[in-house]
Parts: sequence; structure tokens; C-alpha cells
Amino acid sequence: MSYLFEGLEPKAALKHFWNVSQVYPRVPGHTQTISNYLADFGRGLGLEVEQDAATNVIIRKPATPGYENAPSVMLASHMDMICEKNPGVDHDFFTQPIEMYLDGDFVRAKGTTLGADNGLGMAFAMAVLESTGLEHPAIEAVFTADEETSMNGAWSLNYSGIQSRIIYSLDAARLSLGGNGELEVDMTLPRDTAAPRPGDLRCTLTIGGLMGGHSGNNAYAGRGNAVTLLARVLADLRDRYDLRIVSFQGGEGMSSSIARNAGCTFQLAGCYREELAQEVEQWQTVLKNELAVPDPAVSLTLADGGQPGDSCSSAATDRLLNLLCVLPDGLLSLNKYFDHKMESCVNVGVAETREDHFWVTLLIRSALASKKYALLDRVKRVCHLVGAAYTIDHDLPQWDYHDGSQLIGLLNTIYGDLPANVAQGTCELGVFLQHMPGAEAVGVSPLYESPHSPNEFFSVSGIARD
Repeated sequence: MSYLFEGLEPKAALKHFWNVSQVYPRVPGHTQTISNYLADFGRGLGLEVEQDAATNVIIRKPATPGYENAPSVMLASHMDMICEKNPGVDHDFFTQPIEMYLDGDFVRAKGTTLGADNGLGMAFAMAVLESTGLEHPAIEAVFTADEETSMNGAWSLNYSGIQSRIIYSLDAARLSLGGNGELEVDMTLPRDTAAPRPGDLRCTLTIGGLMGGHSGNNAYAGRGNAVTLLARVLADLRDRYDLRIVSFQGGEGMSSSIARNAGCTFQLAGCYREELAQEVEQWQTVLKNELAVPDPAVSLTLADGGQPGDSCSSAATDRLLNLLCVLPDGLLSLNKYFDHKMESCVNVGVAETREDHFWVTLLIRSALASKKYALLDRVKRVCHLVGAAYTIDHDLPQWDYHDGSQLIGLLNTIYGDLPANVAQGTCELGVFLQHMPGAEAVGVSPLYESPHSPNEFFSVSGIARD
């Protein structure tokens, strides 16, 4: 694939974004290759490089003349990305680079996530490290691993060597002064089987056409969740036709992404086939009406599911549908300081049939620890009612909102009167600040839209202004 950004500005940042997009994999938990690339980049500039066992990389650049006594600055970004693709797209994130294209002023990927989250952050940090014309204090560019999952990189970082007490996050929205904590819960439900009933018909119901996106950044938009929407439809149909689930698959493996697609194969009495088709048409109308603004392309499709065979029992079907219909999902509370910002949300990210059980994972986000744990308590109680076992996969601290940051005055000289903000995702700053007493932090990320989905994009002219 030929270079995409010839003649475009910002030249250096676009060059580095292109370069990191050609490095693979950037899958969470598989970041050694991109880590080595960053370390080699730093060494090639003659800079001090620290690379650890967690694959984190720190590149240190000395202050330019006249700034030797200024406080050092940490530029923070992460090297991994959410790896999602549209149905039918033939792309292997482990063996293929991201395929990008220009859509006018916008940069998009061909059916996959773009990796602007946080490839753009890395690119801008690399441009600063490479620059010979900028005047600046000492810089510690920190590139972490596994931010999109457990934040193991941030937890494992060697903080003893970090001198900076000013953190500019290239992953948090401009000009953020706070962000959410998060907690991931994995749930399992027992799944027994039953033989087909005489006259059973096997069907598959799928929901698609949804925007999806980042469960925090896009929570306020009210986009449809394919997992919970499909469960809602199935629960209604089960009440009418005593259907039994054969298999269920919704979401793409990440609790942090709003599920765009889901499908369920089920069995019911064959005499209801015509009525079932009419019910599905009615549900399509309902969903189109409900999601007319946030998800106008929503589609509900009924198809033949093959020959009848064993299915889940009625009790197992009820357990799964009860769980998915009762779990909290979506926007739960609004931020008290900022209009049109969420404070707490929950995302039922993935639900799927496994060998002898159902597996469901969800992600709780909140700017307040108290509300995060209150939502966890709700999830635990739902699990108790339906007989689900649960485990906490990870629990990450919030970045407490602080409106007295001295950095805002400085940054307003750069960004004009751009108002303070709060990050809607979960940033590593909560972890950083736990390990860096007295540090101040602010988000200065270049702008990108719809991360965590194949709709992810950024504006070339937009990041030129950044």
C-alpha cells in the first residue's frame, strides 16, 4: 500500500501515524513488536530508551537550551488498539497492517478499527521527540502496553525513574481534567441441553447495522447494543412461542466496545413460522423507530437455521434471557459538572455460548468510585437471582476531576478559550497519579471519532489544528 499522506500537514505526525499503522500486531497482550519498533525509533534518535518486561517504552529527550531548569514533562500514550472488524471483512490483526484510505478530509480504515486510539497519540509524541526546532523542557515520552484491557503496562511501569510531575495525556480528550474508573465483570451461566421436540423448526435471528463504538465516549449518544436488543426481542418471542436457544453470539470479544452485531439460533414449533416472521417485522419497525437518530441502519433478520437438533433447555434459555434483560446497560447517570457528559454507564459487551455454559462480560465506568461499586452491587444481585457465577477481571481507578489545575492557564495560551473537559473513557491517568504523588495531569489528545469500532476516523485538518 502506497503512502497515503503525501503533501499533507501535520507532516511529521501523519508520517509517524502511518508508520505505526504498518506495525503489527498491536493487539492487547501482543505488543512486543510495536514496543521494539518504538525502542528502536528512540535509539535511532540517540535518545535514552527504557524498555521493560511488560513491553512499556520510555524515551527521554533532554531540555533544549534555556529550558534546563523547567519542570520535565511526561507525554503519555499507549501502543495497543482495539481490534474490531465488520462482518465479512478478511483482515488478520496479527499478520496484516491497518489498511487506511482518505475519504475527503477524513482518514478511515477498510472495514476495521483505525487505531487512531491511540496511534495518533503515539504519532504526536514521536513527532516531538524527532523535532529539532521545538523549544521544550526535558521530555519523558511514555508508551504503555495493554491499556485497552487491564492497563498492565501502567501498573507495571517503573515509576522510580520518572522525574516528571506534569503529565500530558495524548489519550484523553482536550482539555480533560478528570476521567472515569472502570470495572469489568465476567459472568457464567450453566447450560444444559434438551432433545428437539417433534415438529421443531430451527431459525436464526440476527441484529446488525448498528454503529457501536466506545462504551464511554459514545454512551451519551444512546446507540443500540446488539446483545441487549436481541435479548429483548428473544424474551418477547419466548413468551409467545416457547423457543429454546441453540446458540447465542453477540459482541466482538471486548467489553469496552458497544456490540454492533448479534445472532441467535433457536428452535420452536414449526407451526409458528409464519407468525414468527410477522413478529420479527413488527420488531424491526419498533427498533427502527426507537433508534431513528443514533442507529438508523439497524436491521433485524430472520433466516432458516438448518436441521433441528439438541438445544438448550427451557430453564437454560430463561436464565440467559433473564440475565441479559435485567443487567444494567447504557447511560446510568449524568456528570454534575459538565452538560452532555456521562458520569456512569454500563456496557454489556459480549454474550456467547460456550461448551457447557453461557459467558457474558460487561464493563462498568464511573467518575465516582462510590457509583462504580454501587453498580457492581447491582450486577452481583442480578447474578444471584439468575444463578450466574461472576468474577472481577479488573478494577481501575478513576482520575478525579480537579478544576484548579495550573496547567489550564498555560494551555489556554495555546488553545485559546477552549473550555475544560472530562474524559469519557478510562485513561491510565488514574493509575499514573496513584504512583506519582503531587503530579498534575491534563488530557491533550488529538481528536478522533468513534473509537473501538470500524467507524473510527479522524480529520486531517482537525489534527493539523491540534
